[in-house]
Amino acid sequence: LAFLAAKPDEILATLKGLKREGVAINKIVYGLEPIAFTDIKSYGPAYQLHPLADESSKQKVLFDYLFASSLSDGFSRLVTVLRGEPSVRYDIEGTGRYYLDRYDREIKKDHDAFIRKQFPIDAKPVNAPPWIENRFGELKGLVQWLKQEKVNARFYLNPLHPYVANAYGDDRLNEFKQRMTELTGQANINDCTRLLINEDVNRR
Repeated sequence: LAFLAAKPDEILATLKGLKREGVAINKIVYGLEPIAFTDIKSYGPAYQLHPLADESSKQKVLFDYLFASSLSDGFSRLVTVLRGEPSVRYDIEGTGRYYLDRYDREIKKDHDAFIRKQFPIDAKPVNAPPWIENRFGELKGLVQWLKQEKVNARFYLNPLHPYVANAYGDDRLNEFKQRMTELTGQANINDCTRLLINEDVNRR
């Protein structure tokens, strides 16, 4: 499974949903990142849980997909679908995965322009928002559930884009690592935070 900026409670809900469906959960690998513990703007179709996770009806899933962000965005999505140019497609009935069609079209049209847009060279630095403390409690609840279910869980720190890492700063990233180490109980947590930063890449 892969999540887009998933919060700990969403992962727990999904794992419980899988268990209800009879899926044996033996092992998980969880890439932790500070964004999931600061982001308050997780909305839109890409952030909706699978209906098996939150036990939603098919109709509610479709309605949320269309109008979760705003009425105008919902109608905009309908127009792009009718034109055969959806931004995101979801395989709700099958694998549950999503396809980023708009990105694929942009890459095909002009790959270099897409890279410049996604990874701007002269982006202005921004300050990351404060921690959302209850998310840490949610992670603790997830860890406890995994232990209770005897799931072999391995945690690591996700690579961050240099602009994201700079937004948090060394002190907050170190604080995040310490808190993750304490909450997961994994003393040797693998830190890949700076894997994408040039000097680290050059050393490898």
